[in-house]
Amino acid sequence: MRKSVCTLAALLVFAASPSIPAFAQMQMPACHTMPHPATSRVPSDLPAPEHMTGIGNGHFPISSKNPETQQWFDQGINLTYDFWDYEAERAFAQAVRTDPNCAICHWALYEIITSRGKEELGTAHEELQKAVALESKADTREKLYIAAAQEEEKESLASGEDHTATQTIFRQIVKKYPADTFAKLMLAESLGEGYDKDGNPRKGTQEKIAILQEVLKQHPDDSAANHLWIHAVEASPHPEQALHSAEILATLAPNSGHMTHMPGHIFYRTGDYARAQQSFDLSTSVDEAYMRAQHVSVDDDWNYVHNLMYSIANLMEEGHMQQASIISAKLTAARGDQAATLYPWSTRDSIARINPQLPIALRTGDWSRVQSMLAASHPSGTTPNLAFLSGVLDKFAKGMQAVQDHDADQAKVNSLALDAELWRFSQQNHHAPESKDSKAAPTQPVDQPLSPDPASEPLLKNVAILSLELRAAILVENKSIPEAQKLFAQAKQQEEDLGYHEPPAFIRPVAEQEASLIMSAGDSKAATEAWKQALKDRPNSGFPLYGLAATAEKEGDTQRATAEYQEFLQAWKTADPDLPEVAHARQWLAIKDTQSASVAHPE
Repeated sequence: MRKSVCTLAALLVFAASPSIPAFAQMQMPACHTMPHPATSRVPSDLPAPEHMTGIGNGHFPISSKNPETQQWFDQGINLTYDFWDYEAERAFAQAVRTDPNCAICHWALYEIITSRGKEELGTAHEELQKAVALESKADTREKLYIAAAQEEEKESLASGEDHTATQTIFRQIVKKYPADTFAKLMLAESLGEGYDKDGNPRKGTQEKIAILQEVLKQHPDDSAANHLWIHAVEASPHPEQALHSAEILATLAPNSGHMTHMPGHIFYRTGDYARAQQSFDLSTSVDEAYMRAQHVSVDDDWNYVHNLMYSIANLMEEGHMQQASIISAKLTAARGDQAATLYPWSTRDSIARINPQLPIALRTGDWSRVQSMLAASHPSGTTPNLAFLSGVLDKFAKGMQAVQDHDADQAKVNSLALDAELWRFSQQNHHAPESKDSKAAPTQPVDQPLSPDPASEPLLKNVAILSLELRAAILVENKSIPEAQKLFAQAKQQEEDLGYHEPPAFIRPVAEQEASLIMSAGDSKAATEAWKQALKDRPNSGFPLYGLAATAEKEGDTQRATAEYQEFLQAWKTADPDLPEVAHARQWLAIKDTQSASVAHPE
């Protein structure tokens, strides 16, 4: 099923090696780990599901003679490839109720339960054992699937890295049953080593891509294959490969929140933010209708919060700050008890938990607003990571505000305080023995503190980038541009090393921060290069487009500034009209039009 998307093996690999290069992470699409229940739930205790339509078109024939069992199994399979684990589990549990001797149904429960993470190991193992016990009731093909699951469990517990035995069985199924599309999809998802630093697919990913292309050639409208194809290439240098899948996926599964959401991944990556927003808005309405009609909480519809987060990020790139604020307000009510486990490595998500509006203020560099929000927030003592994050963000915002105010001394005070907090938190998460100096500030800035705690390491890495940015900003203020650029280069590399995330892990690209500061210091050439890098990171985003135009204006290049302000306004043609960037661009063009008219028709 979702092997390598969110298998136990993938989770174990991720926990062991959280520092994955940007392209390399795409062997599991930012790993869609679902929030798990507070206590392990038994599938048989789940409420009976409703028959669902519009969730995909897959058919997985099973040996059960009960047509109702087949119907529930197909529903579960489609939901599995919708990454809708809660409803998939309900469907497979119902299949077992209709045919208690269905071995492959217990296999399916094992597969979907492993997607929820290590906390569910025991329950998953029990379901696999039930499948094995009922093997005499299974046909030859089903026995191979069960054998593959047994090998997968062994490999995952052994190392989590070597899936050779599992893949060997999948290859047997594909060879023996060439019409079995799901065997091909499961083989594809067991493969994948990501992309190298140049964006080239590694050997396993090459085979994965080839398999998915073959399936799509034979079945171009297969909902599962189109979904997996988007995930396979979205982090590559050429996400446009999946544009066709993005264009049709919502029509193949219109009643699935995640399937209607997924096209937005590709549209966002290609800079088509308007179409991406259509996907995110549709997904929001689908999920809200589902939760309302079936009285399901956000804990059992993980896509909802994920979709809201992506929607907010997307709206900001197209200049819709007011709508981003409205959507952000939904996050407060959308936080279920277990939704706090969603994307524990996402610092963006953690920032939104401090204050849902905070990402907007950070994206726009509104440092005074950041400080006000943080002053009004009081993270609980039971969430030390959030308390730490709130504190360092406050110091970062105060430091950046001081740089804006040309107060380099005050900026340095906050920079040192940020680094001291970063060092202390890093030491705590290393569980290092306390020494007499353990609470003292470091004598040197902490560039990249590491921690064995997989829940805190991404947070530390993000904060380390902020540390570099603030120190670089102080150097810019002191006119030490070459030294500042070295720190910015280091920060950009660390940003890239955060890996591919959905949406991007770092809210404001480092290149934008660099460009803005260096432009203010008068180095237009370096600023232009940095704006171009930011535009590469976020294609068609109004922020770098405006920066390029403003830099050209500052250089006195009227012709280029005019052309670039026009391009900016085209990108932000539906943006909030009261944004200062929009107002200035329109004013510039109006003045130039007036000047041109005066030249053409002198009195």
